[in-house]
Amino acid sequence: MNPSPQISDSFLNYSLTSQDRLAWEELLSDAPDCISVGEILSQWQMAKRHFAISNRELPLPVWRQRRFDHDGNRAWHELSSGFVSETSADPISIYIHIPFCDRRCGFCDCYSMPLGKASTDIEGSYVNALLGEMETWRSVRQIDNRPVTTVHFGGGTPSCIGEAHFGSIVRQCRACYTTTDRTEFALELTTSLLDDKHLDALHGWGFSRLHIGVQTLEDEARLLIGRKEDSATVLKKLERAIQLGFTVSTDILLGLPGQTISGFLGTLSRLVEVGVHGFSLYQLQMSRRNRKFIERVGGKDRGTLFEYLLFQLAEQYLTSHNFRKNHFDHFSLPEDRNLYCTHASRKEDLLALGTTADGAFGYYHYRHPAIKQYISKTEVGLPALEGGMSESSFEKRVRPGVVSLMVARISDATFHDFDAVALRDAWLECLLLKADPQSDEFSLTANGSWFINEMIEQFKNGVLRDTFIH
Repeated sequence: MNPSPQISDSFLNYSLTSQDRLAWEELLSDAPDCISVGEILSQWQMAKRHFAISNRELPLPVWRQRRFDHDGNRAWHELSSGFVSETSADPISIYIHIPFCDRRCGFCDCYSMPLGKASTDIEGSYVNALLGEMETWRSVRQIDNRPVTTVHFGGGTPSCIGEAHFGSIVRQCRACYTTTDRTEFALELTTSLLDDKHLDALHGWGFSRLHIGVQTLEDEARLLIGRKEDSATVLKKLERAIQLGFTVSTDILLGLPGQTISGFLGTLSRLVEVGVHGFSLYQLQMSRRNRKFIERVGGKDRGTLFEYLLFQLAEQYLTSHNFRKNHFDHFSLPEDRNLYCTHASRKEDLLALGTTADGAFGYYHYRHPAIKQYISKTEVGLPALEGGMSESSFEKRVRPGVVSLMVARISDATFHDFDAVALRDAWLECLLLKADPQSDEFSLTANGSWFINEMIEQFKNGVLRDTFIH
């Protein structure tokens, strides 16, 4: 077995709840030889000294941290009169939100809605509003001339709205903005849409990257969360998409009902074997949208420690197969550049379009409202914005460090620029960072990814107080 008696003894020195003990015992019994349980134990020991594993939080966008500075009308005035035109020659990323699905999955906490016979009108109204918003943004000085790095369609399951509507959105995007053969068109979808006809249509529209909500290949867990296709069918469809030349990345959830350590590693290994290029790892989040489902199926019964151990296992397994983090929760091979999630690291503005979408130009951030308000306001000829805000002088100052942490790599020069060498050393000691022997950069460990929000807050507090004392 992988764990040594010494590791087991160290583990037993801790006072654990019965639930946490079960999670550790499962890891100790099920971890294959390619996994270093000792390394996981070391990171866990350091984490326990400084952080509460069960209180993990993810970084929040600016609009969730404080109130908007401006209402929607004033936000549009700010965007159209100054911020957009200041960097008119620079590349831009685009995010387009289409909130519809063919059905709503019980575990999902995203802002989405199922399409049915009664929703045909709202689908058409939404598409018209989106087309109108694209045209309105096009009128802003020079935005139509800025080269587009990526167009990322998120949802929901965007292409479930049907070829006519979806194709009109893609064509409008190409007509309004400067996309080229080098622009990456990326789409979020499920395997239920991965038939040859749909893949051919996506190729025809110019899509090259597919981000697919697999969640798990454990068939028992798939049944519990309402996934209709079994794991063998999912793998065949993914393999077909890869054979056709698509870059394929997947969503994998931590903490699903019925999930096991051996099954989780099996999910990763089977996906790696068919050639998947990227993995985004998410905890199963509970919100008002999925609370009843999770409580009914017991989706959070295993506890946060179990999810932490799964993330640790994923980090070791994927990095041993040449995957590298280009975002704190995304592992990728070189083919998967994850361009939408990393736009800030390239200092690109983000044009966001559609209900609840968040965008940013320079130091100005804006957000769209829920769908009914979005449709009604866009119909009168203005982008339906909920509000906007300018970054404070402090937020501008800390941005380089925060962005670096979000994309999982931070340079030694950044620590010196902020006189934060003591913080760097503390993070190394806590096993939140590890040095890259081939550069002057440090990358996030599994601990660093897990405690990303705490790291960002420590960095901000150090800048605010102008001191980085361990």
